[in-house]
Amino acid sequence: MSELSQKTAAEVADLTTRRMRQLDEAGEGPPRNAEDAYPAKAFGKWLAKRIKSQIGVASDGRSYDLSAERARHSKELADARALQNRHATGEFFSKAELDNTLGAMFMTFRTRALGLPSKLAPLLDKQPASIIAAELDREMREMLQAFSGWRFDGKGRTNEA
Repeated sequence: MSELSQKTAAEVADLTTRRMRQLDEAGEGPPRNAEDAYPAKAFGKWLAKRIKSQIGVASDGRSYDLSAERARHSKELADARALQNRHATGEFFSKAELDNTLGAMFMTFRTRALGLPSKLAPLLDKQPASIIAAELDREMREMLQAFSGWRFDGKGRTNEA
């Protein structure tokens, strides 16, 4: 059985001896025998597998279809462009835009809700519970109505309708 030295194997594989050592250290090189040489048959199989992987043949023998890969890539680019267009026309919004908008809306709502006690306390002092409940209900509905009228303008801002 023939054996190849590292230098000869590197020349046949069109690699440097340094790269052959790197492949060996990484466990990706061809198998060696007890004399630290490459058996010709095992080296040939390793080289064929390496060449096939470089030209688009998987380890299971399945070959890659270049035109199918190009079509898949083109579809991905078209889908990404469609999303960008929908975002530009205001149909879609980014997460950051929505975070900013909803944050502003809820902060405004919170501020108004926290201001209710100081606004209503002087008006409802010594009033019966039914009047207090009715006034609180009216104020809350008014606040929620204003909140429901907010519109997103597509630039991360909101405005009241």
